[in-house]
Amino acid sequence: MWSKGGFSLVELLIVIVIISVLTVIAVPSYMKFRNKSVVAKVQQNLLNCIQSLCAECADNGTISKECTVPGSEDKCLVVLDTNDSKVYIATRVCQFYVDQVNVKCEIIHSRGDLIGKVKCYISE
Repeated sequence: MWSKGGFSLVELLIVIVIISVLTVIAVPSYMKFRNKSVVAKVQQNLLNCIQSLCAECADNGTISKECTVPGSEDKCLVVLDTNDSKVYIATRVCQFYVDQVNVKCEIIHSRGDLIGKVKCYISE
């Protein structure tokens, strides 16, 4: 005869359905936050590289630097334009593939702002 100590098939199926629904809800949310984290990491690393290049330019006249991001084999050459006795960032776009996410960064600077802003987003 059957023992009364176990779970019925219906109870096990209900638990499996509940876990499946929670997984379907949680995974896309997790991926969204993970991708945002990767984009923020790339953006901060690129900005740090640009700031470092600007400091090197002021110290010893360096006008180019190869920027990298941990977790990516891609490199971006950032070049400063020193024409007209003003210094601007000549590089406009950098792209990195980090943690299975393709991140594209645009370097934007306004007049008088040497370092500028870095805007990164997920590129398809």
